[in-house]
Formats: sequence, C-alpha cells, structure tokens
Amino acid sequence: MFKKLAAAAVSAAALMAFSAQAVYADNDEFDDTVISYADSRVYGDVTGDNIADIRDIIVFSRHLVVNEEDFGTENIKSIDLNKDGKVDLLDLMIMKKGVLSDSGYPVGSPIYDDEHIVTDGGIKGIDVSKWQGEVDWQTVKDSGIEFVMIKAGEGTEEEVNFRKNIEGAMNAGLKCGVYWFANASDTDEAELEAKACLETISGYSLEYPVAYDFEYRTLENNPAAGNRELMTEMVRTFLLYIQQNGYYPMFYSNLDFLSNYFYADELMQFDLWYARYISQSDNDYCWMWQYSCTGRVDGISVDVDLDTSYKDYSAIIHKYGWNGF
Repeated sequence: MFKKLAAAAVSAAALMAFSAQAVYADNDEFDDTVISYADSRVYGDVTGDNIADIRDIIVFSRHLVVNEEDFGTENIKSIDLNKDGKVDLLDLMIMKKGVLSDSGYPVGSPIYDDEHIVTDGGIKGIDVSKWQGEVDWQTVKDSGIEFVMIKAGEGTEEEVNFRKNIEGAMNAGLKCGVYWFANASDTDEAELEAKACLETISGYSLEYPVAYDFEYRTLENNPAAGNRELMTEMVRTFLLYIQQNGYYPMFYSNLDFLSNYFYADELMQFDLWYARYISQSDNDYCWMWQYSCTGRVDGISVDVDLDTSYKDYSAIIHKYGWNGF
C-alpha cells in the first residue's frame, strides 16, 4: 500500500512539474541557467530573491524535470524540503504546496540548523521603547541580559530614543533586533511602513530579527479591524518586504490575535514572537517568548518586558548573511 501511495505521489508531482514547465515556456523573463539554491537562505528559494514564489516552482521544475539535473547531496538544504538527503519530485511537490497555499511551512522560511535551536532555558532578553527612558546599557548587559529588541518606529515615523537606545545597547555588547509598531489599515500602508522601517534601521548591523508589532492600539479607528484576511495579508506584506530586502523577519502576537484576528496558519513561515504572561509558553511554534511586561532589570528604572529566545538568531544571521552581514 505504501509503495502505491508513494508512486501516486511521485506521479502527481511529475504531472505538476510538467505543468509548471509549460508555464515556464511562456515566460521569457526566466533564465533557466540561473539557479542559486546552494547560496539560498530561504527554504524553497532557488532564484536568489529571498522569497519562495511561483518563479521558484517554475525554475526548479525546469532544472529537475526537463534538464534532469543531478543536484548531488551538498548544499541542498534549501531544496531538500523533506530532509531525506536528496532532491527529487517530492521536494518539488512540497515546494508547490508551500507556495500556493501560503501555509506550507517550511517553504518561504529562513533556513536554520539544528544547532541553532536553544534547548537549555533559552537566551535572556528584553524589549524597550521610549517608555523605558534613560537606560544604563552596560549595567543591563552586566545583569545577564544577552539581547534586546528595540522599538524603531511606528506607522511611518521613527521612534523617539531609537538611535540613542540602539547605539547604547550595541556599544555595551548587547545583540540587537528591532520591532516596528503597526498603524497600517491596508496592504499598501503596510508596505510603506516596511519601507520606513528599512530606512530607519539602515546602517545598523542587527543580530536579531526585524519584527512587526500588531496590537490592540493598531485596531483603534482602523477600518481593517475585524477583517482577518486583510489583517493577515498586511502582516505578510510587511514581513515579505523585509525578508526580500535581506532582513530576518518576525511577527509579534498574542493568543487572542492568533485565534481571532489573524489566520495564524498563513503566517507560519515567519518566526513568532509570542506575548503570553504565564509560567510556561503554551505555543509550540514560538521562537521568542515575551513572558512578562512588569520585569525589573538592573540599569532600567521602570518596568520592562522580559523575553526568552529559543533560536540563536545571532548565529543564524551571521551564517546566512541576513541583516547586512
């Protein structure tokens, strides 16, 4: 029975592949000699643009099915999508499902290695904005904090104290990421916010992700409120723009938003920064957990959000060349 199912799966993949090739034949914009999977930093990206889309299906099918290319076993992490040590039609089928369904994790996600997963309690961090006031960053670092997510802006405006915070944190030896607070009401505005974010953070070498922060205040007087499809697409628009421009994307959310405001399965390709103030995270898909909003840390005179990271983002970003590295 298993052999019959496997054969059927391969046949379906072959049919899909040749169908994709038919599309390829009608698109002169694609250069079938260009395939860059060995240097890819995103699962399913074979065209080198940091995203996985229909172009990747077409180019991959051209090389795999028509050219019958032997991909070998080296540097195939981005296209060996079922992780069986080889590249075949099953990988193409997984790529197609991931691209066309918007929920085919890991297709479209940044690549990481097993050693980048932190299992021993996680990495200690905080997140800050102007509300934390003057921060003694060296004291923060000496207290045991290893990373900080800094608010870089909101809407299309740079955050007050952003540059002072990030330069102080970096000078103290802390690993920095940023978050951008959403005010958008449609996808066009979400893209404008992504552009403003990239302009703001340009020139800083970030060792942690660039996160999109979509919260209750975002929904105030917002015509997008209650439209789950639109809100989900707004998040995707921001994060795909960030990713396509070479920055590691992440989105910030809580249980209520994931359950009632977004279609969470359509955001699984992006790492989740999960806000949940309980003793242990109840989300198996979060890679960063904000577990308190009333934390106290030496060097900061007011309450501060406390975070734990379960990926060594600095190692991933350095290895795969994200965020300007």
